[in-house]
Amino acid sequence: TECLPCAAGSYTSEVGQMTCKECASGYVADGLSSSGSQTCEACSPGKVSSPNRTACLDCAAGRYSESSWDTCWRCPSGAVSAAAASACHACAAGSFSSEEATECLPCAPGSYNG
Repeated sequence: TECLPCAAGSYTSEVGQMTCKECASGYVADGLSSSGSQTCEACSPGKVSSPNRTACLDCAAGRYSESSWDTCWRCPSGAVSAAAASACHACAAGSFSSEEATECLPCAPGSYNG
């Protein structure tokens, strides 16, 4: 019989292995090499690994990921983010946002946010 390449989302870096290991959360292996994956690559900040660990996906607007995770965290009230963000940005004085918002809104007449 012959040796088979590791499937997408898995790897092995050692000689003589009988199985491949699944990439950890926040890491991917595309499986495009004819020899299989020897390592998993970390997703960039603002991205998370797909459930099958084959691709990095952008966090949605209003969410962020600082480093290699499998979760995009919600921006808190008073902060916003664009898609694929590595951090949330605070709303300027005189404006506000709800949790997981994509834009800051101006305070209505008779109200403020300092």
